Amino acid sequence: MTESQHDFRVFTYTSPAFCDHCSRFMWGISNQGLKCSKCNYDVHKKCESSVKSPCPGPVVEESASSAFSSPRASIDESDAVPAQPSLNPTNTGTMSASTTPAIPLSSATANPPVRARTGKRVDDESPANTTGLVQNLVANTASTSAAIEKEKSNIPALNLLTTTPFNFSRLINRLDPVVNAHDRIVEILTWEKPAETILTIIGFVFICRYPIFIAIIPQALVLFLIGSNYYAKTKRSLKPDSSRGGPSYSVGSSQYVKNMTFIQNSMAMFVDAYDLIMSHLNYLDWTDPELTKGVMMYTVVSIVPTLIAVWFIPLNYVLLVVGLAVFFQNTALFRAGVGTLQPALMRGIQSQVKAVKKTAGFGSTYTFQVYENQRWWAGLGYIPHMMNWERTAWSDESGTVAYVSKEEVEFPEAGNDWEWVWSSPDWQLSVVRERTDEDGWIYSDHYWQNPKRKAQLGYITRRRLWTRTLKTVKKASSVATPSQPTSEAAKVGKNAEAAQVSSKSSASDPTMESSDPISSVVE
Repeated sequence: MTESQHDFRVFTYTSPAFCDHCSRFMWGISNQGLKCSKCNYDVHKKCESSVKSPCPGPVVEESASSAFSSPRASIDESDAVPAQPSLNPTNTGTMSASTTPAIPLSSATANPPVRARTGKRVDDESPANTTGLVQNLVANTASTSAAIEKEKSNIPALNLLTTTPFNFSRLINRLDPVVNAHDRIVEILTWEKPAETILTIIGFVFICRYPIFIAIIPQALVLFLIGSNYYAKTKRSLKPDSSRGGPSYSVGSSQYVKNMTFIQNSMAMFVDAYDLIMSHLNYLDWTDPELTKGVMMYTVVSIVPTLIAVWFIPLNYVLLVVGLAVFFQNTALFRAGVGTLQPALMRGIQSQVKAVKKTAGFGSTYTFQVYENQRWWAGLGYIPHMMNWERTAWSDESGTVAYVSKEEVEFPEAGNDWEWVWSSPDWQLSVVRERTDEDGWIYSDHYWQNPKRKAQLGYITRRRLWTRTLKTVKKASSVATPSQPTSEAAKVGKNAEAAQVSSKSSASDPTMESSDPISSVVE
């Protein structure tokens, strides 16, 4: 084969390619390098001038018949086939001295080794170095990114006529494991099977005590499933479902109804949780700037105590206490204990607050908060005339505690050498632009729920907040007796003390909103 020069031409590679001269990656989207039109030798444009090896000519494919003629089969002269003796048929008794000459191999090593069509040279069989690995990683990352983008474009669009019913039917038929797991958890938490619940509690306590065993929970779960399925198969003669398409239940069957009920209740739980979260977002969305500032302040202040508590109290013990509370909250003893201790605890707190108020000294302040309530009547509009089952014309925010009007509010009980006086000249109307109208009214429906900023169809109740602040000052004469509240104020409950001890329970009317009574601050 005669030697010749390479015929390099600009070439665009559609897959990752490497230079056959320097073994580096050939970067670019098009026209990345040069390719020899004769032997397919690939080089960078900058490496063209450094190529010294001659062009071996067109690449010859390997085959069994051309094993000796292919350059891939070239061997060294030291490995030439030795001469073999041959039998001479004319001389039956003697061995002929003629021998088969050795295969001349001088021309076989004249040409350098040639790479195959795949772009890899025969003499480039060494392991890839670190640079090559990085280049391969970059190339594979680019191709993988392109595949991911292609997968995103293949996501089916919304089709309510075909795709949605088909996938919904498949979901119902394959929801058994989720439904069964949910029912099993409910059984354990509600103590329907006390033995299983107790065993679960023991396991939970063990895991909290030795958290390292959390790492083998997946293996334990697999072994549990294998054992339970084996028990079901041997005791109940259940055969595994051989159908690859999954189970299929007829509409109206017990399992179909069970799965549909689970989907229905799950959607309701999600909506209820969403509404609960959204109803408390006003603490964070600056609807009430003062409220949001307070939440932010308490959040920042709580960071350091939380870190200190986590440092001294192991997290696994905290999870242990919370988990045991979840297990025991559905027991009769736990609920009875909460129902017995909570009122006693609240009475103790209220008595302490009352004592603080009575012993409050000079410079203390007290804030009255009174809600004015009105209902709409045909021909009369909004007037302070309520139905007999709902809140009074003046009350706390929840409507469960009745108060006198703001003009009839009396001072709390004073001390021996100090008394209460108004620190603000008049009652202040709470107006929040995002929550109330210009007159401070918040509109709600027939049951005082779903508050809105403006009146709408069906919103026939409204309320607004009035506030006024008191402060303590020294009496002109220390022997003067403190002023007593009027009989009317005593009849209603002395707004200040009725805010702490409510004669009515918010549970008496489930349609009303539950909220804290009139808030008072003693500083």
